[in-house]
Amino acid sequence: RKREMENSCIQIGVTGEALQILDDPELQDGWQKWPSNHVADKVLSFLATHSASAVLTFDELGVSGHPNHVSASEGVQEAWRRTE
Repeated sequence: RKREMENSCIQIGVTGEALQILDDPELQDGWQKWPSNHVADKVLSFLATHSASAVLTFDELGVSGHPNHVSASEGVQEAWRRTE
């Protein structure tokens, strides 16, 4: 999965320190939801130390309804709300 993410990001010009792949016990791949507050914490931590003009994520339905994808979207939205 790591190589898949790296290759996908290369296609849109995201490389080096602009890409962070997490190995976090609370954010493991599988058919479970992730805690949106934990996702938001990770997003905000990354943004605090990197210059970014955008954050790419899934739509609110996670494209395919996959719980991880939905959780990623919810977490990014929570991070956005915290900055308002």
